[in-house]
Amino acid sequence: MATGRQWLKRIGCFIGVMIFLSAVLFGILVWIVYRQESSAPSQAVSAPKNFTASTIAAPTGITNASIATDDDPSIGPAGALVTIVEFSDFECPFCKQAFPIIRELMATYGDRVRYIYRDFPVSSIHDNAQKSAEAGACAHAQGKFWALHDKIFQNAPQITVPDLKNYARSSGLDMSLFTTCLDNGKFANEVQQDQSDGTALGVRGTPTWFFNGRKVEGVIPREVFMTLIETLLTTSSQK
Repeated sequence: MATGRQWLKRIGCFIGVMIFLSAVLFGILVWIVYRQESSAPSQAVSAPKNFTASTIAAPTGITNASIATDDDPSIGPAGALVTIVEFSDFECPFCKQAFPIIRELMATYGDRVRYIYRDFPVSSIHDNAQKSAEAGACAHAQGKFWALHDKIFQNAPQITVPDLKNYARSSGLDMSLFTTCLDNGKFANEVQQDQSDGTALGVRGTPTWFFNGRKVEGVIPREVFMTLIETLLTTSSQK
């Protein structure tokens, strides 16, 4: 029969083995999470760092024409001094933070600024991003992109296909046309083309912005946004 001391040794060994196995399991979990995060498209989460007026004013070789097509949803005239192109994901929480700022600034600057929306669904981590982007394209075909755009962001992340159809209905879309368009994936290739264009331009996550061809990544506070716009308005008007 084992003595009390022997039982203590056995218990101590058992505890030691359990601690060792727990440490191994924890290490494996950390490795798995690291692999997943390193392989997934990044999501920009912070304001630009080390950003100056000279940075945004510096030429990049990228033109507005190379960033967006004429049929992308836009607000503001083609001849505006400042063109802002955003690559966005309807399910991205940081894009949701940005959208009311953009709407406010577009009302503030009027015809001096043009804003263009492009899709960059990060489907590896956002299950509803692709179909939401397609829904936006279907609404754009009816001339009602912005109504659905705002409705989706206001209600995200509740943006499953049934949700999207409800939002389309409340946005005044022709539901027969919209449902056929969305269910058949009519604009799936167009959404993927947006994403391919973004990748070619160095877009890594959302939101990513181009100010007259100058790329800025991340959520941009309203005050920084205004600084960027004012800087470009000044430099553009001097040309």
